[in-house]
Amino acid sequence: MKNIKASYYNSMEFIKRLVNNIFGKRKIYVVKDLGTFNCKVLNCLKNKNYHWFASLQLPSYREETFVWIDGDENSPYIQQTDFLKTTLKNWKDILEQIDRILPKHVRNIKNRKVFIYWKKYFYPESISMQATSGNEVEITFTTYDLEHSFCFVLKDGYVRNLTLNDEEMEDIQPEKEYRYYFFDYLYYIGEIWSKSNHKMDGSTLLFLYYTFIITIPLYFGLIHIPETNNDYFNIFYLVFSFVFPCSFNLLRYRKKRKTALMKHFHHPKKIGAITAIFFLFIPIGFCWFAIWLYTKLGWIPSM
Repeated sequence: MKNIKASYYNSMEFIKRLVNNIFGKRKIYVVKDLGTFNCKVLNCLKNKNYHWFASLQLPSYREETFVWIDGDENSPYIQQTDFLKTTLKNWKDILEQIDRILPKHVRNIKNRKVFIYWKKYFYPESISMQATSGNEVEITFTTYDLEHSFCFVLKDGYVRNLTLNDEEMEDIQPEKEYRYYFFDYLYYIGEIWSKSNHKMDGSTLLFLYYTFIITIPLYFGLIHIPETNNDYFNIFYLVFSFVFPCSFNLLRYRKKRKTALMKHFHHPKKIGAITAIFFLFIPIGFCWFAIWLYTKLGWIPSM
């Protein structure tokens, strides 16, 4: 029922305004420091609010700005004209706010250039205070060729809800999703470590782990087999143990994956002495345990 009443009221208000605009008598009201405002009023069909408009020539712009504010049948509301004066007085601060906010909204649009140099191409097309509480105003900027525009609400002295009008977005490919494993985390640790120790990085730490956890234990696990206890195997194993981890690091950790990896992991942010000892102890301790086990099994002669 409330929705029906609201729809009926809005429809009647629209009809009244339409009749006023067609058959009403033009009224003029001069506001000091602003200019001449116009409105049409039909005495036989009064409205609660009337739309007053003016065309202002703001400094530094070659096109005029249309201003719309509310009022009664005699004049614009003083509260709105006073707020409009304050808005124009603080115009420089508004432009500075737009300078800070606008770049965040135009990163992914095709016509970025015109917005980057917006002060050169845009002018304030309209300033509207219709149906506002008197402490906010909607401002629309458009290019002189009318191809681009953006609008925002100025409330309590701050630019809010900045919106680009019908700008075409760039076709941006979504970032590729990667799977991450423990060795990726080790690479991250190495890269963070490099900030405090230039001799360490992600590839170096992975090579260290590969050597002490795989290369050395596996070698001593294989040499007790007669078929592998010869010089050819030793040379092949030595070359493979060096080439494989280096190739793996070069192929896996390219720029995009490395960037995504550094964003994915968050801790630790810094490698201290205790953390460094911990990550070094893991591969060395594992290698020592493997050699001790092989010695117990008789695969390696005891010293």
